[in-house]
Amino acid sequence: MFVLSPDLVVLHALPGFWHPEDLVDELQLAKRVARLWEDGNKNRETKEKMFRRMHRRHVYTSTTDTYARSTWQHFDAHTERNRAQRERRDTVLRNSDGTMAVANGQLRLKPLNVLVHERMAKRPFQKFDEFDIESFVDYGKLHYDNNRFEKSRKQFAGQKTLMKKRRRAAKRAAKRS
Repeated sequence: MFVLSPDLVVLHALPGFWHPEDLVDELQLAKRVARLWEDGNKNRETKEKMFRRMHRRHVYTSTTDTYARSTWQHFDAHTERNRAQRERRDTVLRNSDGTMAVANGQLRLKPLNVLVHERMAKRPFQKFDEFDIESFVDYGKLHYDNNRFEKSRKQFAGQKTLMKKRRRAAKRAAKRS
């Protein structure tokens, strides 16, 4: 779900499911961001700094209930942890020394509400047609195949393209290391 300004600037993006209470909170943030975007007394640079600050701050003001609802589904967490073993991912919590945080033998993943606001903070006031949706929602499984045991499994064209991109990126990363 996207919240856009009248001139098609992304004020907020909310991938996936959001609990009604969390959605209300996120939309209230979007209203504040909209007022900032419309403020004619601030220049673009100031607005971008404030946009980043607003999204980062929102993480710290979220309720414990929001954090509890921002956990990963098992299959998404499993997929993301496997990817983090092969490539650097912004989905993984890191220790102060930059190493990946581990708990109970598994990589610790950022809560989804944190991930969304960190990613939004990197995209201040982007035009919708310039917003890289694919990288914004790049976490967990690519798609859910409810027909996985059928002989005629459909592989989606977008999935094929994304998988090719990931393989090429992994090869380049392997060559660099």
